[in-house]
Amino acid sequence: MPGAVKPPTADLEAVLYVLGALDAPERIDMDRRRGRDAGLDRTIETWEARLLPLALASPDVAPPASLWDRIETSLDAGTTAAPDLRVIRFASRDWEPWAPGLEVKILTRDRGGDPASFLMRMQAGAVLSEHLHDRVEECLIIEGDLVHEGQTLGPGDFTVAAAGGTHSEMVTRTGGLLYIRYLSA
Repeated sequence: MPGAVKPPTADLEAVLYVLGALDAPERIDMDRRRGRDAGLDRTIETWEARLLPLALASPDVAPPASLWDRIETSLDAGTTAAPDLRVIRFASRDWEPWAPGLEVKILTRDRGGDPASFLMRMQAGAVLSEHLHDRVEECLIIEGDLVHEGQTLGPGDFTVAAAGGTHSEMVTRTGGLLYIRYLSA
């Protein structure tokens, strides 16, 4: 538009941030900058106050019931472009009982048909008994806790057990979710 006034860059960035129009790296950058720059934080708060009434004034509109199916179909159609990529949908796998208080969702199997990677869900107080490892085992704690050898492990902790070793008994106090992957010895 001729004669239109362009907003200052900080204002434009703040508006895009408030509207949720930044991609993930840009949003993370703005969050960091906002924490260090009180002026930027005030600018964002000003735009939140200006734009909130617009959001509240607009009617809620439910998306069509078929929208999610169309999105999934579109996403699935895109996987044909990468034949070397295998997508395993979380909902496509069932939880299977493993031991009392423990269940697994197997993600992949090795050539012999044994689990190669899986999620393990543990109820509070569940015990995983002592066991031998015939392969290297990697374990990432996603949620909850796992007590092993007197150490309490939590979200983000990662263990590697050597092939031929024995895991002593493990327990969870709060329950937990683990990602486990076996590697060839």
